[in-house]
Amino acid sequence: MPKVKPKPPAAGRKKVVPVEIAEPVENNLSSVLLGLAIVLGLLIALTAFLGGSIFKLEQRWSNAVDSLSRHASISVQMVEVRGLEDNEALSRRVRDAAMIVSGENMFRADPYRIRQRVEATQLVTNVRVYRLWPDSVVIRADAAMPSALWFDGEGWQVVDRFGETMADRPPSLYSDLIRIAGPGAPDALLFLKEQLAADPDLSARIDVGYRISNQRWNLELTDGTLLKLPRDRDLAISLERLSQPDVRDLLGQSNLASIDLRLIDRIIVSPEQETS
Repeated sequence: MPKVKPKPPAAGRKKVVPVEIAEPVENNLSSVLLGLAIVLGLLIALTAFLGGSIFKLEQRWSNAVDSLSRHASISVQMVEVRGLEDNEALSRRVRDAAMIVSGENMFRADPYRIRQRVEATQLVTNVRVYRLWPDSVVIRADAAMPSALWFDGEGWQVVDRFGETMADRPPSLYSDLIRIAGPGAPDALLFLKEQLAADPDLSARIDVGYRISNQRWNLELTDGTLLKLPRDRDLAISLERLSQPDVRDLLGQSNLASIDLRLIDRIIVSPEQETS
């Protein structure tokens, strides 16, 4: 039997290529929103099933994490306070203020929040908090000690050596402290005291320290002489010059109004004005 040949395609007819019609964007967006709504509904239903509120769900999750941390030995076992070894009572108050109990989840022992609680006591300064994994919290602090009396423009305030106001300390009990005045004086006090540490004789002669433009100091001595110091960056050099014998002798003269050390190459001495 002869083979039947396939019919040749009719002349002029083109092969039809199927075209994929894209789904409108609006339909895709609607599907996404519908999916999100379904997921949200399932979450709400799950929350209601577990306890009736999101708070209870969070609490249960938190309790589960705490339990897991205890089993994994990453819970707080020790809270150590350093820097206050010679003051057990203050150390205990710092530990209490931290509000960290043994067995608490280490992840809950937030150093930032602990530092805020300890600083709020106003009993210590320079507070630093560290987590030593897996089970220790270390609080490093310095005892706040009265260092000066600062005149803030309205009255005297007790400040510690870091310049922090100690509102609970009555100024009348600290009349033996150095007195300072002027904006920025408390913050600049520590640097001034560090520079004067090598000259206790001069420190004992200071009656009032005036902070000028928050850049330098004028020191009024107990005999009434005004010692004008340069800017802080040159303070060490001027105090070194003041230790020289010929310059030091000026401090013993009672007829001087001021000794100006602001210039590097000279010292300007102003005598008291004679009164008629």
